Amino acid sequence: MNRLKVTLYYIIYFIKHNPVKVIFLILTIISSFFIGKFPRDIKTNYVVHSIVDERTNEYVYFCRESSDNYSEYTVEKFDEEITIENGIISYDVYGSLNILFILITSGCFVIGVFAMTEGFDIECVVDDVIRNLIYCEYEDDKYIYMCQGRLLGKSDTNIKYSRILTHFSIYGYKDLMLCPKFKTRTEKRDSNLKKIGIK
Repeated sequence: MNRLKVTLYYIIYFIKHNPVKVIFLILTIISSFFIGKFPRDIKTNYVVHSIVDERTNEYVYFCRESSDNYSEYTVEKFDEEITIENGIISYDVYGSLNILFILITSGCFVIGVFAMTEGFDIECVVDDVIRNLIYCEYEDDKYIYMCQGRLLGKSDTNIKYSRILTHFSIYGYKDLMLCPKFKTRTEKRDSNLKKIGIK
Protein backbone atom coordinates (compact mmCIF):
# COMPACT_ATOMS: atom_id res chain seq x y z
CA MET A 1 0.00 0.00 0.00
CA ASN A 2 2.90 2.33 0.84
CA ARG A 3 4.45 1.76 -2.60
CA LEU A 4 1.12 2.44 -4.27
CA LYS A 5 0.77 5.67 -2.30
CA VAL A 6 4.27 6.81 -3.29
CA THR A 7 3.63 5.93 -6.96
CA LEU A 8 0.36 7.89 -6.97
CA TYR A 9 2.12 10.90 -5.45
CA TYR A 10 4.77 10.76 -8.19
CA ILE A 11 2.12 10.60 -10.93
CA ILE A 12 0.06 13.44 -9.44
CA TYR A 13 2.99 15.81 -8.96
CA PHE A 14 4.59 14.88 -12.27
CA ILE A 15 1.38 15.97 -14.02
CA LYS A 16 1.12 19.06 -11.80
CA HIS A 17 4.63 20.28 -12.68
CA ASN A 18 4.57 19.22 -16.35
CA PRO A 19 0.99 19.79 -17.56
CA VAL A 20 1.79 20.87 -21.14
CA LYS A 21 4.23 18.02 -21.75
CA VAL A 22 1.85 15.44 -20.29
CA ILE A 23 -1.18 16.73 -22.23
CA PHE A 24 0.60 16.64 -25.60
CA LEU A 25 2.18 13.28 -24.82
CA ILE A 26 -1.27 11.83 -24.10
CA LEU A 27 -2.74 13.48 -27.22
CA THR A 28 0.10 12.05 -29.33
CA ILE A 29 -0.49 8.54 -28.01
CA ILE A 30 -4.29 8.70 -28.36
CA SER A 31 -4.32 10.23 -31.86
CA SER A 32 -1.72 7.71 -33.11
CA PHE A 33 -4.19 4.88 -32.41
CA PHE A 34 -6.63 6.36 -34.96
CA ILE A 35 -4.13 6.48 -37.83
CA GLY A 36 -5.13 3.96 -40.48
CA LYS A 37 -8.36 3.04 -38.70
CA PHE A 38 -10.65 4.91 -41.10
CA PRO A 39 -11.77 3.67 -44.56
CA ARG A 40 -9.62 4.62 -47.52
CA ASP A 41 -11.04 7.05 -50.12
CA ILE A 42 -11.74 6.04 -53.72
CA LYS A 43 -10.19 8.26 -56.38
CA THR A 44 -11.03 8.24 -60.10
CA ASN A 45 -9.06 9.65 -63.04
CA TYR A 46 -9.51 9.85 -66.80
CA VAL A 47 -6.69 7.93 -68.49
CA VAL A 48 -5.05 9.54 -71.53
CA HIS A 49 -2.34 6.94 -71.98
CA SER A 50 -0.78 4.07 -70.06
CA ILE A 51 2.56 2.28 -70.26
CA VAL A 52 4.63 -0.22 -68.31
CA ASP A 53 7.98 1.10 -67.07
CA GLU A 54 10.37 -1.73 -67.91
CA ARG A 55 13.05 -0.41 -65.55
CA THR A 56 10.86 -0.44 -62.44
CA ASN A 57 8.08 -2.80 -63.57
CA GLU A 58 5.58 -0.13 -62.59
CA TYR A 59 2.30 0.57 -64.35
CA VAL A 60 2.23 4.24 -65.35
CA TYR A 61 -1.00 6.05 -66.14
CA PHE A 62 -1.12 9.53 -67.66
CA CYS A 63 -4.35 11.00 -66.37
CA ARG A 64 -6.42 14.11 -66.98
CA GLU A 65 -8.47 15.96 -64.39
CA SER A 66 -10.70 18.43 -66.19
CA SER A 67 -13.16 21.13 -65.23
CA ASP A 68 -15.08 23.73 -67.15
CA ASN A 69 -12.11 26.05 -67.45
CA TYR A 70 -8.96 23.92 -67.48
CA SER A 71 -7.45 20.46 -67.63
CA GLU A 72 -4.74 19.25 -65.27
CA TYR A 73 -2.55 16.28 -66.16
CA THR A 74 -1.06 13.93 -63.59
CA VAL A 75 1.05 10.79 -63.63
CA GLU A 76 -0.02 7.90 -61.41
CA LYS A 77 2.23 4.89 -60.78
CA PHE A 78 1.22 1.51 -59.35
CA ASP A 79 2.94 -1.79 -58.64
CA GLU A 80 -0.07 -3.68 -60.02
CA GLU A 81 -2.13 -3.11 -63.12
CA ILE A 82 -5.31 -1.07 -62.66
CA THR A 83 -8.25 -1.99 -64.89
CA ILE A 84 -9.36 0.81 -67.21
CA GLU A 85 -13.14 0.99 -67.57
CA ASN A 86 -14.63 3.49 -70.03
CA GLY A 87 -11.33 5.38 -70.00
CA ILE A 88 -11.38 5.72 -66.20
CA ILE A 89 -9.29 4.11 -63.47
CA SER A 90 -10.46 3.87 -59.87
CA TYR A 91 -8.12 3.23 -56.95
CA ASP A 92 -8.11 3.72 -53.21
CA VAL A 93 -5.99 6.35 -51.51
CA TYR A 94 -5.23 7.14 -47.90
CA GLY A 95 -8.43 8.55 -46.39
CA SER A 96 -8.71 12.21 -45.47
CA LEU A 97 -9.50 11.32 -41.85
CA ASN A 98 -6.35 9.19 -41.67
CA ILE A 99 -4.34 12.11 -43.02
CA LEU A 100 -6.00 14.42 -40.49
CA PHE A 101 -4.93 12.21 -37.60
CA ILE A 102 -1.40 11.96 -39.02
CA LEU A 103 -1.24 15.77 -38.94
CA ILE A 104 -2.72 15.91 -35.43
CA THR A 105 -0.27 13.28 -34.15
CA SER A 106 2.69 14.99 -35.83
CA GLY A 107 1.64 18.39 -34.48
CA CYS A 108 1.20 17.13 -30.92
CA PHE A 109 4.52 15.29 -31.11
CA VAL A 110 6.40 18.37 -32.37
CA ILE A 111 4.86 20.63 -29.71
CA GLY A 112 5.52 18.00 -27.06
CA VAL A 113 9.17 17.64 -28.10
CA PHE A 114 9.58 21.42 -28.15
CA ALA A 115 8.14 21.62 -24.63
CA MET A 116 10.41 18.78 -23.48
CA THR A 117 13.53 20.72 -24.50
CA GLU A 118 12.99 22.70 -21.32
CA GLY A 119 13.23 19.44 -19.38
CA PHE A 120 10.96 17.90 -16.79
CA ASP A 121 10.73 19.46 -13.34
CA ILE A 122 11.80 16.21 -11.70
CA GLU A 123 13.42 17.93 -8.70
CA CYS A 124 10.20 19.76 -7.85
CA VAL A 125 8.25 16.51 -8.25
CA VAL A 126 10.57 14.65 -5.86
CA ASP A 127 10.47 17.51 -3.32
CA ASP A 128 6.66 17.56 -3.30
CA VAL A 129 6.48 13.77 -2.96
CA ILE A 130 8.90 13.78 -0.02
CA ARG A 131 6.99 16.63 1.67
CA ASN A 132 3.76 14.64 1.47
CA LEU A 133 5.41 11.57 2.99
CA ILE A 134 6.86 13.47 5.94
CA TYR A 135 5.19 12.97 9.29
CA CYS A 136 5.91 14.41 12.70
CA GLU A 137 5.68 12.92 16.18
CA TYR A 138 6.17 14.68 19.49
CA GLU A 139 8.39 12.77 21.91
CA ASP A 140 10.61 13.80 24.83
CA ASP A 141 9.69 17.47 24.29
CA LYS A 142 10.98 17.25 20.70
CA TYR A 143 9.29 17.42 17.33
CA ILE A 144 10.57 14.40 15.42
CA TYR A 145 10.33 14.64 11.62
CA MET A 146 10.45 11.39 9.66
CA CYS A 147 9.93 10.14 6.12
CA GLN A 148 9.72 6.52 4.97
CA GLY A 149 11.23 5.24 8.18
CA ARG A 150 14.15 7.66 8.14
CA LEU A 151 14.88 10.44 10.60
CA LEU A 152 15.10 13.87 9.01
CA GLY A 153 15.81 15.58 12.30
CA LYS A 154 14.48 16.82 15.60
CA SER A 155 13.42 20.30 16.59
CA ASP A 156 12.42 22.12 19.76
CA THR A 157 9.74 23.99 17.81
CA ASN A 158 7.24 23.04 15.18
CA ILE A 159 8.63 23.80 11.69
CA LYS A 160 6.50 25.30 8.95
CA TYR A 161 5.50 22.66 6.39
CA SER A 162 7.06 24.48 3.41
CA ARG A 163 10.40 24.84 5.22
CA ILE A 164 10.91 21.29 6.46
CA LEU A 165 13.17 20.10 3.62
CA THR A 166 15.42 23.15 3.59
CA HIS A 167 15.58 23.18 7.40
CA PHE A 168 17.03 19.65 7.41
CA SER A 169 19.03 20.14 4.17
CA ILE A 170 17.03 17.60 2.18
CA TYR A 171 17.38 18.55 -1.49
CA GLY A 172 16.44 15.28 -3.14
CA TYR A 173 15.86 11.57 -2.74
CA LYS A 174 19.61 10.91 -2.31
CA ASP A 175 19.71 13.20 0.72
CA LEU A 176 16.69 11.37 2.15
CA MET A 177 18.43 7.99 1.73
CA LEU A 178 21.43 9.32 3.67
CA CYS A 179 19.24 9.95 6.70
CA PRO A 180 19.45 7.23 9.37
CA LYS A 181 16.68 4.67 9.78
CA PHE A 182 14.69 5.46 12.89
CA LYS A 183 11.61 4.43 14.85
CA THR A 184 9.90 6.38 17.60
CA ARG A 185 8.77 4.62 20.74
CA THR A 186 5.23 4.62 19.37
CA GLU A 187 6.33 2.94 16.15
CA LYS A 188 8.40 0.37 18.03
CA ARG A 189 5.43 -0.43 20.24
CA ASP A 190 3.11 -0.79 17.24
CA SER A 191 5.67 -3.01 15.50
CA ASN A 192 5.96 -5.30 18.53
CA LEU A 193 2.18 -5.53 18.87
CA LYS A 194 1.88 -6.55 15.21
CA LYS A 195 4.48 -9.28 15.70
CA ILE A 196 2.42 -10.89 18.44
CA GLY A 197 -0.81 -10.39 16.50
CA ILE A 198 -2.45 -7.84 18.75
CA LYS A 199 -2.50 -5.00 16.23
